[in-house]
Amino acid sequence: MTYLQGEWRIYNGNHRLFDLFADLFVITASIAKAFNLTAGASVTYAIGDHANFECAQFDLEARLPLVGPIELVLQNLKPNSIAIGFEKNTIQSDASTPAQGASISTVLTHVISPIFTSFYEDHVPWFLANVEGDKSKWPSPWGFGRLIRNAMSHGGALNIDNPNAPIIAWYGLSYGPNDNGKRVIGTDLSFADLLILMIEMSDDLDKRSCPFPLP
Repeated sequence: MTYLQGEWRIYNGNHRLFDLFADLFVITASIAKAFNLTAGASVTYAIGDHANFECAQFDLEARLPLVGPIELVLQNLKPNSIAIGFEKNTIQSDASTPAQGASISTVLTHVISPIFTSFYEDHVPWFLANVEGDKSKWPSPWGFGRLIRNAMSHGGALNIDNPNAPIIAWYGLSYGPNDNGKRVIGTDLSFADLLILMIEMSDDLDKRSCPFPLP
């Protein structure tokens, strides 16, 4: 996880996650501002202000910008680059600032699900053809990502109906047939954890020389 400590930045046209995350940043900033406005907090922000989201699995928080994403869309523009700050966790489940509260993170675990699914499904054909044709044998992080993508289509709960399915691990988490039906999205995995999983899945594709853009 040390490679994610600090700023993680990607550039327009040079990264497979750029368009998906640029859209996600707009949604995140919009929801954070709406939460704060409704709660009676200030919605006047300066460049560099961010919303913080706590990881469930790591002693990290993800910091996403509150200024820039919406403003650029209103001008029909795309950013040249986007960045997430991954810093040591300072939130400690403190919801005193609405944009940092657990409630918005819960909403965003649902918001990220179709974005995660789109990224996953777009790359499944390449992974099957070039890495492993049997999905049950996929290496981590893609094997773990497959379990999470399936959970997203089952209300956030694991769907492991094969009693002989192998145990799949990702850092401190491991799931097998005995975990069938266990709710993991929004519990074991927060919005910030799902961001990290997507980044690692993208990095894995790069290491395997998956083309970008896909043909």
